[in-house]
Amino acid sequence: EHTTHIEELPYQKLARGLGLPANLRLVYGHMGEVLDRTDLLVTVSSTAALEALHRRIPTAILTDLGVREALGNHHFVGSGCLASWNQLDAGHRPAPDEEWLARQGVAADGTYATAFDTARARIAELLGRPGGLPPLTPYYT
Repeated sequence: EHTTHIEELPYQKLARGLGLPANLRLVYGHMGEVLDRTDLLVTVSSTAALEALHRRIPTAILTDLGVREALGNHHFVGSGCLASWNQLDAGHRPAPDEEWLARQGVAADGTYATAFDTARARIAELLGRPGGLPPLTPYYT
């Protein structure tokens, strides 16, 4: 499927002639369908990682290029998902930190239906005030 950016060098083209292991396939397609048959997602930084974590698929955010804002993998600090190729080759499978997942809104336990109940109640309370919402009071520094 189309992404927000077109890859200049698709992985299939980069991998051509490298002799990939028999258990490694590079595929395009609907992310949900691809993830449903995935054993381990390895990425630098991607929303695919959050989708995989939602499905409880082991997910590794690569650290071989460093952890920095330019790569976007800094968002995963504290997630328990950071790993290098050497660690993965040695059999390490990252385990996500449950508190980190909850802070990111990943509710793989199925609680999405009630995840925003507190916010909804607060908004209803504010909207129900006599006279409506108070005026905005911007703060400048």
